[in-house]
Amino acid sequence: MAAVVDLKQIFLPVPAGAAPDVRQSQRSLAEAVSGTAQSCDDLVELAKEVKSPASADLGEVKVGELAPAIRDQVTGLTVGQVSRPIDLPNGVMVVMVCSRTAPPSNLPEAAQIRAQLEAQRFEILAQRYIRDLRRSAFVEPRV
Repeated sequence: MAAVVDLKQIFLPVPAGAAPDVRQSQRSLAEAVSGTAQSCDDLVELAKEVKSPASADLGEVKVGELAPAIRDQVTGLTVGQVSRPIDLPNGVMVVMVCSRTAPPSNLPEAAQIRAQLEAQRFEILAQRYIRDLRRSAFVEPRV
């Protein structure tokens, strides 16, 4: 099971074949938005203000199912943190992680690993000691 994140976004479109300065102006706007938003509600309100054509709520998504460009940004974000502007072929996007649900880990705790290693070491020492006793044993028959 992969980590699940609740994402909010602002998408600023850049028309195909647009001049580089159009993309740069949208990127500047995205940087301003990412510096302004303090919470997911702020990001939704800012999406309305800049008239983002895409829905601001992406909902809950498994991190592994995200596009590589977005996944790389989302994995490094903490809850409530806004990403840097993400350049996409058709525009610029800013995302915020509103919640993150990590999958349960089936790995043992550090104390359990330490106890298991110590038990293995003691078992090896005990086997070595018994082997040495058997080698040096001398049985004296009684007559």
